[in-house]
Amino acid sequence: MKALRLLLVFIFALTLFSSSTAQAKGGERYGFMPLVKQVDASIPLRIQSQKALNRLMPELLAAQNKGEILEFEPELSAGIIKIKYAASTNKSMLGTTQVFDNIHTAVGMVPHTEPVHIQAVSGSSPSFLVGLYSSCFIATNLNSYSYVIASLRNKRGAVLATYAGNASSGGFLNDCFDYTGIYSDILPGYTLTYVVYDTFGGAVLGKYTTVAPAINVIAANKKSSILTSTSLPSKAYSIWWYHDNLDAGNSFLAVNKTGTIRATGRWSVDFGTVMFRGGDEFDMAVTQNANFTFIHTYTIPSIYCQLGSNSCVLHGSPFTPATISIVHGTKTYTFNGTFSPCGCFNANLLSPAGIPILLGYGDKISGTGVSVYALPNLRAAANLANDVVSGIAPAKRYFEVAVKDSYTYSWYTNWVHSNTTGNYASSFASQFDMMPGYPFVVEVYYVDVLTGNTTDRYYPVGP
Repeated sequence: MKALRLLLVFIFALTLFSSSTAQAKGGERYGFMPLVKQVDASIPLRIQSQKALNRLMPELLAAQNKGEILEFEPELSAGIIKIKYAASTNKSMLGTTQVFDNIHTAVGMVPHTEPVHIQAVSGSSPSFLVGLYSSCFIATNLNSYSYVIASLRNKRGAVLATYAGNASSGGFLNDCFDYTGIYSDILPGYTLTYVVYDTFGGAVLGKYTTVAPAINVIAANKKSSILTSTSLPSKAYSIWWYHDNLDAGNSFLAVNKTGTIRATGRWSVDFGTVMFRGGDEFDMAVTQNANFTFIHTYTIPSIYCQLGSNSCVLHGSPFTPATISIVHGTKTYTFNGTFSPCGCFNANLLSPAGIPILLGYGDKISGTGVSVYALPNLRAAANLANDVVSGIAPAKRYFEVAVKDSYTYSWYTNWVHSNTTGNYASSFASQFDMMPGYPFVVEVYYVDVLTGNTTDRYYPVGP
């Protein structure tokens, strides 16, 4: 939520391909890429992953449009993205980080810390925190280096995915099921089985089986800050609300509420006087029993768009209908689809003739759960003599300005404020030397304080 970019985003270079990878049906192949390499431990990994994914989306959609990749699906809670591509296409290098054959290797490249959800609800026996609409999970209270195998079955009992791996010396495990397709995610009604051994090939310490429950959001009242949901009756819950304050200190709220779901299975939680905003996230953890806690992450609908590109990402509820509408000049374009398991609808904005619709200042965007929003005027220019970025943004607002070194792929970020006329200036002198002829990219990343919608703009600088 903090706009600190303690992460590296890897820009697509899908023509730099190498090596072989795991083969799927019909000559299709899978690869796995870390979205973040450095994380801020105070901010949920999912939020940092979403920000990285937003910035990567134009390259992903362009590669998909050209047939270089077939499908992609993020695992935001694990900080990775899963990519499916044709066997005729070689595996790529994205920025400075490889696309791995093995999902576990990619997950291991992302720094993880034990989340507060597990700390709050786990007991002394093996405890599994399982993400709904995801293929990933966390296990705690295991024996040191214990060996775990697992399976995921759909409602018909067919095995969709399996897992095998070892816990850490501290009995902690953060990993994902082997990827067998974009819909091998953990859905309500699917059966999970974990078998824990003391070592590989050793004695069985325990077998744990359960059926994933549903956790549904009925309403998120922005004015009253009340979240209404349904799930397992009479079970304990723990909900974390994350809200970016977009203030001078670049601070955010992380509010936790706990309780017991009513016997009807419906419960409402009042989060106080600060109003909800689009883009706010809720991690809703429901303790099913002593060994299983399920978590569903809900994002209040919002939209991310890049000025100068043909990319928008709408956030909503998984597997529900999604629509984005754009008024560009005198024409209105509508794009329909379905929210993916992560609650994302990625729109590749093309006209009926297949021409990219390049978004500009004043274009009006709306979507499922998102009211009409006019894209703001964001401008930036780099002064190479004094290493300063200056430009125009909405007046009296806080937002992020960043510089990316095109050679090292390192990002340098400042939190800036526009004056009463919308002008701003930010010095990078202590962070990055803007040498004449040296390539870099300036970015303005703006989150609207009223709606939570995000607008992004890039300005490449070069010889």
